[in-house]
Amino acid sequence: MTRRTIYGPVPSWRFGRSLGIDVIVAPKTCSFDCIYCQLGKTINKIAKPSPNLCIDENDVLRDLEDYLLQIDLKSIDVITFSGCGEPTLNLNLKAIAKAIRKELPDFPFVILTNSSTLNIDSVRDALQEFDIVCVKLDAASDELFRRINRPANDVPSINGVLEGIKRFKEEFSGELMVQSMFLKTTYNFSNMNEEELSKLIEAVADIDPDVVQLCTPYRPASENFVMQASPGELIAICKKFRNYFARSRIWVFGLHDKRDVIVKWRDKSALEQKALSLLRRRPCRIVDISNALGINYSKAKFIADLLVEKGFAEMKFSNGEMFLRVKLPIC
Repeated sequence: MTRRTIYGPVPSWRFGRSLGIDVIVAPKTCSFDCIYCQLGKTINKIAKPSPNLCIDENDVLRDLEDYLLQIDLKSIDVITFSGCGEPTLNLNLKAIAKAIRKELPDFPFVILTNSSTLNIDSVRDALQEFDIVCVKLDAASDELFRRINRPANDVPSINGVLEGIKRFKEEFSGELMVQSMFLKTTYNFSNMNEEELSKLIEAVADIDPDVVQLCTPYRPASENFVMQASPGELIAICKKFRNYFARSRIWVFGLHDKRDVIVKWRDKSALEQKALSLLRRRPCRIVDISNALGINYSKAKFIADLLVEKGFAEMKFSNGEMFLRVKLPIC
């Protein structure tokens, strides 16, 4: 099955129906190898944008033209740059964003970045093309940063990462959001203990983003030793953030949830390929596949069972729910 740069629309708990733009595609290429990543282990771990990532605006526009013949644009809430790795590693990011903006000028443009490249001038310049930049920050101590995010050798220290985020915020006129993934491990390290949590909250407060997103690895994680935060624990963390941020600026997974919206397609052919393209970027519940493809639950389950039967996917239990994911390695 062909791997394309456009996928979804994905049912996102943060942004609703998100049309995905993947400027990495395959294999998974990232500056991190996070222990909780839903995509599995990083295949190519690099610290800086690389000419070897050859996806450009022509590739994306070709795929977008095909997609626009199939999807009802009313079923899209945002355009989100994310996928099989860290999107800012693509040297063509700015040109791709500008080209898509010409085709889809009426939608908010979002990018999800792990923050590791914000010390690079060309990356910060490319990110000016977006309306919302969502940066990752899971730890404020260097030791925990390296244990959770497992950065490439040339990635800056956590202090360098924080400086990059703050420098970008000074230059950016759009909406800056910080996402923190809260977790525990069977190896007895966590970003939820009092010391690490206090450092993280202070670092986020120093950045002063427009929105803080508090999440936990609700999809199957890369490492089996990762454990999710409970809803009660996330609410307790939210209360501590309230010392610095108004409630309206804090999004908590489980409370702020925009996933249950149905997508409408003009063309409902090749559903199996559409489902697999979606799963290559994130594990999904059957209801997520149903909503994303605009089909009933029974049809979505039939497609899921077919992908499992063909060996493309497997079922994985996580956070009290069953997820379908492609068989590792993903991407």
